[in-house]
Amino acid sequence: MSGGAGPQTGVHDGGGLLVRVVTARLGGVFDEGLMALLNAEPAIHVIAGRLDLHQLEARVATDQPDVAVLGDAQIGAPSVFARLRAARPGLGVMVISHGLSTQRGTWLLSCGVNACVYQEAPAEQIVAALKVAAEGGCMLVAGPGDRDDGRVSSLTPREWEVLRLLQAGDTNAEVAHKLDISQETVRTHARHLYRKLGISGRRHLRALELPGRD
Repeated sequence: MSGGAGPQTGVHDGGGLLVRVVTARLGGVFDEGLMALLNAEPAIHVIAGRLDLHQLEARVATDQPDVAVLGDAQIGAPSVFARLRAARPGLGVMVISHGLSTQRGTWLLSCGVNACVYQEAPAEQIVAALKVAAEGGCMLVAGPGDRDDGRVSSLTPREWEVLRLLQAGDTNAEVAHKLDISQETVRTHARHLYRKLGISGRRHLRALELPGRD
């Protein structure tokens, strides 16, 4: 589930793409497991791990990674995502959250996070989400048993990208330019958004408070 143009990743000695990552301190045993998981992936290079927010912001500025992985302790305010991308334009942002709900994940995606995964997700889903974030796509993996009203979980990664830009006030032409698609394709995505979200037009889209948004 990926879409859009993401940050430029590094290159292996062998010629394959290498995703460079910094991770925040997520907590105890999980930090150890995450480091072991990422270090076992040949296409992922962990620059630094178990960082507090101040350290993570500093390493994003100095090391210019492809993805920053944050946890619940680092996402008190959405402004953190803007600060990270100001330091590293095109940065992929991934959030790993304990007991992540669809509502919480939806709100994070609307704030500009690329990938949200519940902390107890299978290892392959965590790795897949990180790679989606590196590509600039969108992915949400909520915890099992989470209740979803069916509206937001039905959005495709591309529809999420269009939604973000339209809610920010971009015109069809601006969305088309940023996503490298035609204006007719933007209009098609917009019609799908209106239908899936149960709204009648752009005015309602801009005013929409997605589930879980404060």
